[in-house]
Amino acid sequence: MILLVAGASALCIGFMWWFKPSMKSRNYPFDAHLKEQSFVTNKSTGERMSFPLPTDGSFGLTVDVAYDIFENGVRLSANLPCMGRRSSPSERYQWYTYEQVRQNVVNLASALTSLLNSTSNMIGIRSRNCPEWIYVELACASRGVAVIPLYETFGDKALQHVLREAELEVVVCGNATEAAHLLKMKLPKLRHIIVIEEDDVYKSLVRGNSTSTEVHLFRKILEPRFHKSESIRSRPTPEDLFMICYTSGSAGPPKGVCIKHKHFVRTLNSLCQRLEDRALADRPTHLCYLPLAHILEQLATMATLLHGGQVGFLTTDFSGLLPDLKDIRPTYFFTVPRVLSRIYSSVNQRIASLPFGDRLLRYAVTRSLKERPRGGFDGRSLLGAVLFKKVRSALGGRLRAVLCGGAPMSDDILQFTRAALDVPVLTAYGLTESCGAVSISYFGDFTTGHVGALLPGLTGRLVDVPELDLLTARDAVGEICVKGPVCPESYFHCSEQSETLLDADGWLHTGDLGSWAPNGALKIVGRCKSAFKLAQGEYVSPDRVEAVYQSCHLVAQIYLDGHPLYSFPVAILVPQMNELRKLLERKIVENSLDSRQYVVDWKTMTDEELCSSNWVKAILLKHLDSVGRDNGLKGFEVPKAIHVTNAQFTVENGLLSANLKLCRPNLRSHYSTVIQELYKGVRV
Repeated sequence: MILLVAGASALCIGFMWWFKPSMKSRNYPFDAHLKEQSFVTNKSTGERMSFPLPTDGSFGLTVDVAYDIFENGVRLSANLPCMGRRSSPSERYQWYTYEQVRQNVVNLASALTSLLNSTSNMIGIRSRNCPEWIYVELACASRGVAVIPLYETFGDKALQHVLREAELEVVVCGNATEAAHLLKMKLPKLRHIIVIEEDDVYKSLVRGNSTSTEVHLFRKILEPRFHKSESIRSRPTPEDLFMICYTSGSAGPPKGVCIKHKHFVRTLNSLCQRLEDRALADRPTHLCYLPLAHILEQLATMATLLHGGQVGFLTTDFSGLLPDLKDIRPTYFFTVPRVLSRIYSSVNQRIASLPFGDRLLRYAVTRSLKERPRGGFDGRSLLGAVLFKKVRSALGGRLRAVLCGGAPMSDDILQFTRAALDVPVLTAYGLTESCGAVSISYFGDFTTGHVGALLPGLTGRLVDVPELDLLTARDAVGEICVKGPVCPESYFHCSEQSETLLDADGWLHTGDLGSWAPNGALKIVGRCKSAFKLAQGEYVSPDRVEAVYQSCHLVAQIYLDGHPLYSFPVAILVPQMNELRKLLERKIVENSLDSRQYVVDWKTMTDEELCSSNWVKAILLKHLDSVGRDNGLKGFEVPKAIHVTNAQFTVENGLLSANLKLCRPNLRSHYSTVIQELYKGVRV
């Protein structure tokens, strides 16, 4: 009996030791720079750089054009799986080896260039993510032909603008429905449409096509009859165009950024250095799910190919993301805040249903964050392992790092993700005009409120914004400007805008407001064009405020607006209706609602009726006030009046851009009357 008790005690002690916070410090290669993430190189102008970092010669010195990225992967992979796809979540992924992909790319390069006139050097592609998308891109990159990605979410007006501006002769489409849509536009320069998916619509389209534009099936142009020796073009140089990447059009017509091979390769090189090869070592695995028309997904996919890794493609649409993640089991995860926000809301709802669930979640996250500086990410937190086991499993259970960019992210979601996934979560900042990346946080940086250090080779500075009465010397805030070899020099066919892309001294003016944290990290304050001034002279950056509210489980979408005649902002709110109904049910059960304030038979009300009810607006407004103050928003940043609607902001109605960002000019115009009424209804 004594031996049994002693054995059980020893087992218990050993179990507790294993899951205790590790006291051994976990160091990352660049931790030496955490307290000084950038240094001043010119005191008079305030120019800064991040500290020089070592360059990995295995790719940094041998890759100078985009196609060589893939060839480097071929060399490292030993003909292992390269790209994978499946038709439905019930199937297993089918993988193509690096040599199979290479042969398809070689054949496709010959076929595509045979379709082009000798003077044409651009091909468009409009399709969901798939292996053929990458085949087209690599084929073009190998022959000095620029690829023009076309967002699937482009509206007709934006799509026609791009197609006519680029005068595209060849466009690759995902399906025949897209091809038929292009034919109806009657584009005079369009000579060939290549359709990836073969179905009945394709057969009908070919039979009924009476235009001068030829329609081909993707698999058929790989046949030998398209492979002509005279179609061979010279290898591109670093100065040649690799891609014309159009902006999403959130502030006007889309603009094509001319990204040369040298820009893309140097950006990728800097990105891999900052990732310390930690996330990319040992044949990385990546799920390609963000639109390939977006520069962030381009970098993620190419970084995987560079290291001879595996790229799996999203099976259907965004709703199937989690099943694909679980099956692909990625080693790193490039994502955007709205994805992490959904994970956060889902976990929050599940844990909130447990006894003391909210308190338990807060304790688990707080405890986890306290362990980080001592032990890094060692998986020894018992509470975290139990509470977040399903989350880690849902994302495949093999993650080494998460990189999040594309939009502001609230501190709550960032810290929750670090605790839940038990891996470094890096914040990143960039824009299409900078070839996708300006700054990324270090692996060992567990702080919040910034977007990390400048990428190697980039110089950054802040400049005054007179129209917002911002002086960097006085306010320590200004417009972020960057300069370096990764920055494209011009827009496509836009001479007037090209003059403003880079100034006379070579600086790219990002249009974003920023400041430097005490440790030299870059902080994003807001957008120059979206910031608004209130009556008392305070400026509000709506992007940052919206990011705070977006982490709230009751909020599906929110748009904040303000006016210099008033001392407070107002908001247009699209609630999560199922969560709103749960909240109302809970409040009534708890008797926390005065029966005079609500309609007794509210359960029979439609979503639209609930949204228009003043008592619902009052509940939501009070909730926004609480969330805002809990997250450190100042009183003048919290909306004092809201309009609640169940009408989503979408690309189709023009209220979201192609990459799903708020189109502020359109929102302000669309809700102008509503906003005026909101201000009239508030007693100050």
